[in-house]
Amino acid sequence: MQLIDRGTEPSPDVVLMDAHKAFQIIKGGGVAVLPFNVSYAIFGHTARAVARIYELKKRPPTKPNGVVGNWNIFSEVMVTTERDRELVWCITQDHDLPLSVVAPFRREHEWLQTAEYGALRRSTKGDTMDLLLNAGAL
Repeated sequence: MQLIDRGTEPSPDVVLMDAHKAFQIIKGGGVAVLPFNVSYAIFGHTARAVARIYELKKRPPTKPNGVVGNWNIFSEVMVTTERDRELVWCITQDHDLPLSVVAPFRREHEWLQTAEYGALRRSTKGDTMDLLLNAGAL
């Protein structure tokens, strides 16, 4: 595991390099720890990687993992009322704040079909998913 403490806000080029490196690790079935504006997140895309996150965090299997997305993912995947959509837009787009939304979701959406079943199963609870929006450059 490699940790990078930059101490300052990284340049866009450094963010892009970090994102690319993290993507390659995750794509290869690994786990990546990335900084967010609000905290940090541990990412994995395969069932084994998500299981490893649970092991590392000593997280109980009954507690779902959050999922990171953007406005487009929220709009297409989450099932909300128009009023809820406007509220999420106001917080994340008008005011550029992070927000975690727990709502029903469209299981059949193609974006979710890229995740292995075990990874998706640990990131949902019943009909709902926790989607974090707008948490930082990465």
